[in-house]
Amino acid sequence: MSIALFLIGILTIFLAIIFAFFTHTGGEFFLVIIGGVSTSFIFFALAKIIDNQETTIHHIQQQLIQSKNLHTAEKISCENCKRDYDHDFTSCPHCGFRES
Repeated sequence: MSIALFLIGILTIFLAIIFAFFTHTGGEFFLVIIGGVSTSFIFFALAKIIDNQETTIHHIQQQLIQSKNLHTAEKISCENCKRDYDHDFTSCPHCGFRES
């Protein structure tokens, strides 16, 4: 989608230049050029916003995958407080009980 917006922005600049040459007065020439360029900047900005959103979504998805991997690690049930904790810990992080 962002590529399409970028191409539309470039096309808008080219069309503004072509239409500007069809106008023979100096004032209209510059107005058409300025209008085309400013419109193309809007398309370029929208393309950049969509790129940023896609990047953000990708990072969020990667964090969700990592979070799921952390939560699916093997759990141990504490003999003292009966809470579950990761098998990587040497003692219960909730009550401090250490299995022998």
